[in-house]
This record gives sequence, structure tokens and C-alpha cells, in this order.
Amino acid sequence: MRESKLVQPNTTKSITQNDNKDFILRMVCLVFSGGMLIVHLLFITLMFIYNAFDSSLTTTLAGPSFPAISLGLLFWSLPFIMHFFCKKFLGIYIIIPYIAFIFLSHFMGTVLDVYDIRFIPGMLSSNWWDKVMHTIFGYLAALIGLFFLCHIARIEKLNALTILFFCIGISALTAVVWEICEFCSDTWLGESCQGDRIFLRDAFGNFILDSAGKPISIITVNDTMGDIIVHMIGTAIFAIQYIIHATTKKSLFLTGMKKEFSKNCFVKEKVKTSVSSNECNQC
Repeated sequence: MRESKLVQPNTTKSITQNDNKDFILRMVCLVFSGGMLIVHLLFITLMFIYNAFDSSLTTTLAGPSFPAISLGLLFWSLPFIMHFFCKKFLGIYIIIPYIAFIFLSHFMGTVLDVYDIRFIPGMLSSNWWDKVMHTIFGYLAALIGLFFLCHIARIEKLNALTILFFCIGISALTAVVWEICEFCSDTWLGESCQGDRIFLRDAFGNFILDSAGKPISIITVNDTMGDIIVHMIGTAIFAIQYIIHATTKKSLFLTGMKKEFSKNCFVKEKVKTSVSSNECNQC
């Protein structure tokens, strides 16, 4: 009797094409990160040149402060560090959102000073860009939760409700940690991450001074609560996306994300093997 041969679909070509596409996208992201590093180095050079002539020109002409530029060097160096030391974790669903967010929040917001734009008409206030960034970060923080969940559990074994609770919890935790960092920065470094300071005055309109003779200022919770609210709005967008993905079985980019995040899962699936009696007799 002639044995029938099962025709296996040839997936090698499609896998190779996907790998090549991911490699090209990673290289493009690394080239872009290298370009941003050069831009930040040019900013630092200009700041030193202006400071050599007049220290007052450092902020008026060179824009942001030196610590902000230095922080940018760290941000744009991370993709290269990940590429050379943790390459297996550097997928396109990680590096592309990271680069996009750093470009919008740090380079445009801090370096180009978009955070302080005050000519937006209508309902948008002077800190509208900050609220947009917090909304985007709320969505990305939920993706961070999905990333960790894919590494500590078999994501296909979990129901959608468990995944949502975990991602929302991680996102809420990042919002709290972020606001704590802003508070510490304002308190100890004299920054204004949580909004402009309000200086206390007495009944005659004079500043109230502390023991060192400096005006006492406070920061309201309005900015903090607004940041947390828009952060959770971004998280809600992710939740809606995942609910639609789970109920309709549409990808919505989440299928690719879960597949990429699960490549290096710490929990290995047990492979069950069964041996027939005929095969045992042949052993």
C-alpha cells in the first residue's frame, strides 16, 4: 500500500521575510537614535560656546539646561545598549514605541521647549503637551504590563480579564511612581514638574519668608491629579483595544506584540510525549 505524504505548508520563507523586516526596522531605529545623539552633542557644544562668551546666553540661545541634554544622551544611548547586550528583548514593538515617546516627550517637549508653548487658543492650556504625553505614557505603561506578563506566564493560558487587571495595575503603579519622582524633583532640585509654585503672602501682600529668609512656596495637587487622570485615560484606551481584540479575535497589533513579548518567556511549556506500543516494541 502506497503511503500518502502530507504536504506541509512552507513557512520558512514567510518567517525569513518577517525576520528581515524586523531587522531593517531595528536598524532604522538605531540610525535614528544615532542621529539624535549627534543632535544632543551639538546642543551641548553650543551651550559650552555660548557659556564661554556670556553665561546668560545659555538658556536664551541654547534652549534647555545642561542636565536635560545630558539626560537625552542617556535616553538615546539605551537602544544601542539594548542592541548589544540584550538583543533578544529588543523587538520592533519595544524599540519603536520607546523611540517615538522619547522623541515626543523629551526632544520636542524639553529640548524644543514645546511644554512651555502658551499660544494655543481655545480650551488647551499652557501645559497641554504635558497632558498629551501623560496620556500616551498611560497606554505605553499598560503595554509594559503586557510585556512583563508575557515573560512570567503563558499568555495564551490566561483569560482576558486577568490580563486586563494586571496591565491596568502596572499602569496605575507607574503613574504613582512617576508623580513621586516629579514631587522629589520639585522638592529637592527646585524644578517645576508639578506646575508653577505659588508663593504665600500675608494680609498686606508681602511674601511669607522661612527661617532662611526665602519666600515660602507651595505646589497644588491640581497638576498631579490631572496627570494621573489623563494617564488612566491612556490606560483605558489600551483596555478598550484589548477587549475588542479578545472578543472579535482581530489582531489590532496585539497579536504581534504578545508573540514578540513571549519569545523569551521564563515559564517553559511542558511538552507531553506519548509513545505507542508498536514504537516501544521497536526500541
